[in-house]
Amino acid sequence: SKIPSIQIKKAVSLGVRVINIDTEIRYAFRQGLNNVLKDGKEYDPRRILAAPMVRVADIVKQKNFVFGSQGKIYPVRNFKSND
Repeated sequence: SKIPSIQIKKAVSLGVRVINIDTEIRYAFRQGLNNVLKDGKEYDPRRILAAPMVRVADIVKQKNFVFGSQGKIYPVRNFKSND
C-alpha cells in the first residue's frame, strides 16, 4: 500500500505482472461510505452505495493508468454519483 507510482511503473517495466491494490480499494470504499452516512439522513441503498463505488472506480482508473493498462480492460459498469 502507498507504493509510489514511479516505483510501480518501474516494477511493471521490469516484468512484474501481479500488483495487489485491494487495500486501497477497500479504503476508498470505506471513505465513500463514511461520507454518505455521516449525516444519517440517507436511506436509499442505491444512493448509499453510489458514492463508494465512484471512489473505487477512481482508484481502479488511476491504477489502470499507472500499470499501463489503459485501453486494455473494459469496465463492467460506469458508476455515477447522484449528487
